[in-house]
Amino acid sequence: MSLVRFLIVLGLGTVLSWSAWVLVVALLDPQTGGVIALMLFYSSLFLALLGTLTLAGFFLRYWLEKETLIFQQVSIALRQATLLSGGATIALMLQSQRLLNIWVFLSLAIVLFVIEGFFLAGQSERHHQTSQSSSH
Repeated sequence: MSLVRFLIVLGLGTVLSWSAWVLVVALLDPQTGGVIALMLFYSSLFLALLGTLTLAGFFLRYWLEKETLIFQQVSIALRQATLLSGGATIALMLQSQRLLNIWVFLSLAIVLFVIEGFFLAGQSERHHQTSQSSSH
């Protein structure tokens, strides 16, 4: 799949996700809709945030990091958008149950930073190994 086609599909999916989220907010009452209404709310919000943050992250990386491969930029943007969208969705779920406070939020943020750190460390090590093998 070409980059343009991927971005178009991602953009359309993001618009559909935001539309679904608006419909869920407008038409479903969490008090009477029960678990299904909450699942639809959180899943549509997660997907909408995922698409939006992936597109924003990609275009920001494309603009700022001209030397990085385009599909690597997409991969990084998607990974970071997944972490941020998941973190935001989890924080909202905890808040809806009145379980979110500053310490829980900071713990969640630290976990997300550590996960991203593992990915960055792996990328750095792969880059280091690649540069060493190409210099020999």
